[in-house]
Amino acid sequence: MKKNNKIIIFCVIFCIVLAILLFFVFQKNKKIVNQTGSGSISKTTLSGGLAVDSQKDNSKNGLVVTVIEDKRNPDAKLGHYINNLKAQVKAVAEAQIKNLDFSDASVKEYLQKNNITTLPAIVFSTIDFDTSNDANVDGMDIKKFLTQMSSGEYFLDIGADYNPFTASDRGLPILDKSILEAIKKDSFFENGNDKKVIWLEYSDLSCAYCKAFHNSGVITEVLKKYGNEVSKAYNHYIVHDGKHFEILECMAEQKGEKGFFSLIENSFKNSAHEEASLIAEAVKLGADKSKLEKCVLDGTYRKKVEDQTNRGLKSFNITSTPSSVFINAETGEYRVLRGYSEDNSSLPFMDSIEIVK
Repeated sequence: MKKNNKIIIFCVIFCIVLAILLFFVFQKNKKIVNQTGSGSISKTTLSGGLAVDSQKDNSKNGLVVTVIEDKRNPDAKLGHYINNLKAQVKAVAEAQIKNLDFSDASVKEYLQKNNITTLPAIVFSTIDFDTSNDANVDGMDIKKFLTQMSSGEYFLDIGADYNPFTASDRGLPILDKSILEAIKKDSFFENGNDKKVIWLEYSDLSCAYCKAFHNSGVITEVLKKYGNEVSKAYNHYIVHDGKHFEILECMAEQKGEKGFFSLIENSFKNSAHEEASLIAEAVKLGADKSKLEKCVLDGTYRKKVEDQTNRGLKSFNITSTPSSVFINAETGEYRVLRGYSEDNSSLPFMDSIEIVK
């Protein structure tokens, strides 16, 4: 009987302790719910350390496409790209799209663990989706551009070149001081090199878009407004190789920066980029023809042309012309504006100046 009483007492005590524990657990959970609110989304950590919303999957095929951007940088956004991707890849159109930002500490950790150093970035949760009916360009399957990461997910290489880890607080890439000094040293400036912002144009006299850009009046319009704040410079970028690059340099040897830029404008205005026609334009501007031809023949400036091209590629990922780089001459912060179409206005160039200055 005494033994039974002990068992009963033990059971009663156990039940009381259990009830107390359950009460505290309930109160803690209730507090969390009250803090987060009924419309909140809890978070869960995936492999690789990325905290993502654990909301109900609204995809039609189980695919999750994660877009990682940096809201500080206007060039690290992918709205139009994702829309194009949806139009070309049915699986993406039916996928759940998650948008994350570099400002989240867990996102930074995830990028580092998966060796992603440039943004914007696109990550696929799986490659187990059908692409047989996609409108692939030249039969190229998007899966061929997906690389598996340590997290088990798949990274889509879109050629991004903005590194948020080395960017300034404003989210702009920073140019190495030695490169900035090299640009100042070997570039010709249209209006002096002492302004707060350097507008560095990469161009090729044989480039049709460069011609359209120069004949559009955009450069004149921008410098009219920002001439006191912006130093306009010109660098060579070899798209179609030829002697026109060296003719420009040899012209500058005789007639200085004024002759250099005058020949550029005459070349674009008169479609004169072939060797004979460009030399003729230089002679019209007062150049000595025999000295010019000898300078070109000697190849005196060939290395400079190649060096400027290589610097554009390595430092700014320039791959086409015309391209413009806007550099804060004090901080080294910069922004790259690629290409030009005839329906463009001067606004993108003015916006870039405002962003970096």
